[in-house]
Amino acid sequence: MGRVFETQSWVDLHLLQHDVRRNGLTMLSKEDLDLIFMSYNVGKVLSYEKFEKGSGQLNFKVNTLTDSFVLKYFIKEIKKDNIVFDVNFNYFLEKNSFKCPRIIKNKHDNCIGELNGKPYILYEFIEGEHVENQNENQKEELIKNIAMLHNITIGLTELKSEWRYNYNVPESIDFMHSI
Repeated sequence: MGRVFETQSWVDLHLLQHDVRRNGLTMLSKEDLDLIFMSYNVGKVLSYEKFEKGSGQLNFKVNTLTDSFVLKYFIKEIKKDNIVFDVNFNYFLEKNSFKCPRIIKNKHDNCIGELNGKPYILYEFIEGEHVENQNENQKEELIKNIAMLHNITIGLTELKSEWRYNYNVPESIDFMHSI
C-alpha cells in the first residue's frame, strides 16, 4: 500500500496566524469554527457541541446545512508526523473495509488543517454513544472488530509505527481484561 501523502506535504493551508496562542484552550469559538468550515464544501455551521471525551484534543460535533461532522482539534503539543500517521492509518483501514469515520478533505484537497498553530482533522459523524458497561452482544461485537483489526494489520509495515503516539497502555490492558 502506498502512503496517502508524504510527511513533507503536511499542510499547506494555514487559515489563521494569530500572535496570541491560547494556552489551556478548552473551547473553540463559533468564529473559529466558521473559519475552519469555510475551507470545506459542507455548508455553513448551524450548531456545535463539545464532546467530553478526548485525550490531547478537543472534539466537537458540528452540524452544518449538509450533514454532521466531528472536528478533532489538537491542543497538546503533538508532532505532525503523529497526525499524518493517524490519517494514513485511517485510510488504510477504510481501504480494507474496516468501519471507521471517513476523513473529510478541504477545498484544497488537504486532510489536515491548522488554526492558531494547532492542527485539526474533520471526520464524518457516525451516530453512536459511549458505553461504559457492555452487554454480552456488545462485547461479542467488540471482540469481532478487534479480531478483524488484528487480521487487517498483520504484517502492516508501510506506515511508520514510530509516529503512532502512545495511548495509555495500562488503561488499555485493563479495558481488554474487563470485556
